[in-house]
Amino acid sequence: MATSSPWRSRALELSLIIVCGSEELVSPWHWWRSLGSPRYVSAPMVNNSELAFRLLVRRHGVQLTYTPMIPAKKFISMGAKDRLALIEPHEDDRPLIVQFCSDEPDELLEAGRLARDHCDAIDLNLGCPQSQAARDHYGAVLMEEPELVSRMVRRASQGLRVPVTCKIRVFDNLERTVAFAKMLQASGCSMLTVHGRTRGCTHHEGSCNWDYIREVKEAVDIPVIANGGMIRSLRDVRRCLEHTGADAVMSAIGLLLDPRLFGGQESGQSSDPPDPQPLPDPIELALEYLELAKTIPSTPGKSMRSAIGDTT
Repeated sequence: MATSSPWRSRALELSLIIVCGSEELVSPWHWWRSLGSPRYVSAPMVNNSELAFRLLVRRHGVQLTYTPMIPAKKFISMGAKDRLALIEPHEDDRPLIVQFCSDEPDELLEAGRLARDHCDAIDLNLGCPQSQAARDHYGAVLMEEPELVSRMVRRASQGLRVPVTCKIRVFDNLERTVAFAKMLQASGCSMLTVHGRTRGCTHHEGSCNWDYIREVKEAVDIPVIANGGMIRSLRDVRRCLEHTGADAVMSAIGLLLDPRLFGGQESGQSSDPPDPQPLPDPIELALEYLELAKTIPSTPGKSMRSAIGDTT
């Protein structure tokens, strides 16, 4: 895969440092800068973070994307071709983070080893609040087991040549939230996404506590991405960044409703984006997505139906 992008050259250099220096780990901030210090992030969404959608939102300002959440055990059991179909690596979709769910340190490490050549980091999902996640022992329920989480993050961060990141929710208690974030950093987490709702809330129900995100940002020394809080416009993005002090804003529902949410941004622009332009005809957005999907045979039909329904 040919590449001439400066940030990719720097990312390769940093990866070599991790591989060749037995005890030398790259600074999370050096890694973050090697990605271009992204500020506008598309969230990992099951059935909605397929490559066609990732390329669509990148056209309109997104600077960092995630794959959908992938069960590590399932990923390990698949053949190489099927694993690639889940990640859908593409030269125009970098930087990219692959997100796994798991409750086994060795399992997460093995999945990360199988994915690391196709991404810029491996993310551990500690934020999914759904009942199925609790039944299957992954996602936000693992925040009740910090020792297990610490072992998972430490094992993966020490065994992979790409950084390990985490996506969490907040606890009802601020001190507990901050302590959990500090534990993740101490265990080797290189970047933290904080959804400002508790595990008892769904993705868009209940209040989103930006104050807690700000406290986490002030307590750790790794990049922090703010997530949650009805991000529907660039004004909301500005407000979130100013309130939380976070390094970036992640959007899920906002991008599904309007893939141009971060529109008008150029990589490296200031954190004070212009007001959004009037939305185009939603049919136009749907057609733009379908044109992309047509060139990508692996695009799931379910994802296409979902994306068209959201944009129209």
